[in-house]
Amino acid sequence: MQSPRIICPSPSLFSPEGLDYAKEKLNICIAEMNQAEFESAAVKYDGALVRFDKKFTSDFMRQSKLKYIICPTTGLTHIDLVASAKLNVEIISLKGEYDFLSSIVATAEHTLTLLMALNRNLLAASNDTSAFNWRPSLHRGREVFGSKVGIIGMGRLGKIVAGYLSALGAQIYFYDPHVHSVDRRYVKLENLAELTDICNIISVHVDIQPGNYKFLDERFFSQINQLDVFINTSRGELLDEDSLLVAFDEGRIKKIGLDVLDSELDSTLSSNNILARAAVCNNIIVTPHIGGATFESISRTDIFIIDKFLKFIRS
Repeated sequence: MQSPRIICPSPSLFSPEGLDYAKEKLNICIAEMNQAEFESAAVKYDGALVRFDKKFTSDFMRQSKLKYIICPTTGLTHIDLVASAKLNVEIISLKGEYDFLSSIVATAEHTLTLLMALNRNLLAASNDTSAFNWRPSLHRGREVFGSKVGIIGMGRLGKIVAGYLSALGAQIYFYDPHVHSVDRRYVKLENLAELTDICNIISVHVDIQPGNYKFLDERFFSQINQLDVFINTSRGELLDEDSLLVAFDEGRIKKIGLDVLDSELDSTLSSNNILARAAVCNNIIVTPHIGGATFESISRTDIFIIDKFLKFIRS
């Protein structure tokens, strides 16, 4: 049987090791393309090796006749999954690969990085010092030790983050209606209102699923009276960003750390209110969905997903 023809339109998002492995194992074309160029070229191929930057709409998949989307991510919000099922497009992803993913800790480390940077006022301190000032008393921060941290979503990443913060001396509380048995050091809460009432730090680790779009909504943010830090490294679609900003502007949330935005793949990014505020405020840090973007994790996930695809087509 002829090997499927695969296109990789965003090689800059893959590791050198992964691309070399792809060249060795796959019948692949590797070339940097924008969305329009990719959609035009895709009609000649059976599958695409991609990450988050390319969108797969119903119209595009129907016109391209792609059979496989090979994506070394757990999140699949860039793919119309209803349309892919109807069109029999096979999605090869990291979703459900629990054993493998247990050793992929990059996003958990990034969560800790955002929290530490905000807790210790690193952005303000660095900017001030770079302007040839030396004023340590202006940039006094807070410790994780003794903090009450609320984890929303106690899945793989939630548990890793909880372990890191517990080791630093934080008290861990969590809300996850699907998890009943965890480390005895952690306190399970029955609703989000309890979490916002008890905790001074909240970190979100929830998969986007049908039905939980913007589940952290105006009602959730209105319940927050005093929160030191709010972190989201999961999916931007989970938050009502306007309500988050209202809580920030009213002083009920002091600091915000985000690695994801609701509009991160859209042309409306330039009008995003969160980014506009971050541009003039040291208490908001936004990074461009780089939680999983370490050299180590990208290399390992690239090779894993190629092997998974090869096993699938050979089965």
